[in-house]
Amino acid sequence: MSQAFGVNEWWLRTGDGARSSRLPVIGRLSAGEEWVPLSDGSAADAGFVDFDLGCEDFFAIEGCGASMAPAYRDGDVVICSRRQASDFRNLDPSQFRRRDCAVRTAEGAGYLKYVIPGRAEGSFTLRSYNPDYPDMENIVLQWVAPVVWIRRGP
Repeated sequence: MSQAFGVNEWWLRTGDGARSSRLPVIGRLSAGEEWVPLSDGSAADAGFVDFDLGCEDFFAIEGCGASMAPAYRDGDVVICSRRQASDFRNLDPSQFRRRDCAVRTAEGAGYLKYVIPGRAEGSFTLRSYNPDYPDMENIVLQWVAPVVWIRRGP
């Protein structure tokens, strides 16, 4: 119903928060990390992007130091959406596999890594962008939380 009416799902359910979570697209990213404004700066040229955090289990992780370089910097705040193990095994794998995710392993350790399928069924390989940290293979997870938003630090 929220899509049909063009309103935020959380607002439709509860009446709280912003009624709409559509953001206008004002430019396009080009080579060299440069973005180019649209011809007249209006959203009509490119449309809108839905930005809805909904009502999932969200939490934040703050980056400290350079261990997550080059993907994350000191002071970055990463917002993640947690899915419990009982749920994520039944989800569409594209929602968390081959994405940056905060994870909690079966042993209780927490990581922010790029998650790819493991060799053993029900396991995952956790990959770091930093070459100083080797892949962690065939890891069983308690939960997985895909990164949904990043606030860059100072």
